[in-house]
Amino acid sequence: MKIVRFFLAVMFLVSITSCNYSGKEKSVTKEDTTVQNTACDEFLERYEDWADEYFEALEEYTKNPSDEEVVMHCTELMQQAMEWSTKWIDLVECADDEKYEERFKEISREIDQKLDELNL
Repeated sequence: MKIVRFFLAVMFLVSITSCNYSGKEKSVTKEDTTVQNTACDEFLERYEDWADEYFEALEEYTKNPSDEEVVMHCTELMQQAMEWSTKWIDLVECADDEKYEERFKEISREIDQKLDELNL
């Protein structure tokens, strides 16, 4: 399961570098901010749901690492980890907002803690 750690490390590094985005600033109206916040909230809720599913799959894997279906499900979820990083980078406004950045990092820390807990 070293590959799990590798993918999560890449995901974490990508999220950290996205927080240092130095692209052009654009003015944001109150309406744009509301839409942006909704998109950020939705993203983080879906990310957290994915993390919960990932936790369950990892627990199943530790109970029965020879189960092909469990291994395939974990592999699929690991691939999705990279997609989450890419989506986070695309949501520059979210990564630049301290509130959303902290929530994203907290979910990522929970993933790392779970991996440590399961010795993966």
